[in-house]
Amino acid sequence: AAAPAAKEAAQTQTTPAALPVVNNATVAAAVNNAATASGVAAGSAQLTLVPDGGDVKPGERRRLTLALKTDSPLGLVAATLRFDPKVVAVRAVSTAVPADGSAAPVVTHSVDPSGVLVISAAPGAGARPFGGESLLLVVEVQGLAAGESDFAFDADKVHLIAADGRAVRAASPAAAVRLKVVE
Repeated sequence: AAAPAAKEAAQTQTTPAALPVVNNATVAAAVNNAATASGVAAGSAQLTLVPDGGDVKPGERRRLTLALKTDSPLGLVAATLRFDPKVVAVRAVSTAVPADGSAAPVVTHSVDPSGVLVISAAPGAGARPFGGESLLLVVEVQGLAAGESDFAFDADKVHLIAADGRAVRAASPAAAVRLKVVE
């Protein structure tokens, strides 16, 4: 008796309908729609690199500070920066000390020899999410050889995660920071 039931079930099964295509745009639209329905508006944020000086000589170091300006409470910032590894090298990435005395952000990074720096920053233990204007981290670079190198955000690889679940749009990054190494 079990065999006829299984045979009947097999005959009535249908092929599942084609699944919808999901990409970043459809996910962002769904999150924005859900956020709007829940009364939480989508936000925006801007990342900017601020150099601490002008030209460098081979062997000299400069610091680039990563600043954040946002209207949303952020729980994570991740970005990819590109540079010319023949002209400059990334020597260190460290946390920026918050002016308000709160816990320093937790920063991770990875440097690829091809000239790619991947960074992430999250609020420190017990700290409030990033909001308003914040200094997140400091990248220390060293001149290697005469030439110019842009430090530029890879626009497709900037990710901003809100602490309250709202969608956050990354504003177009500011122009690349150009480092000139002179003899």
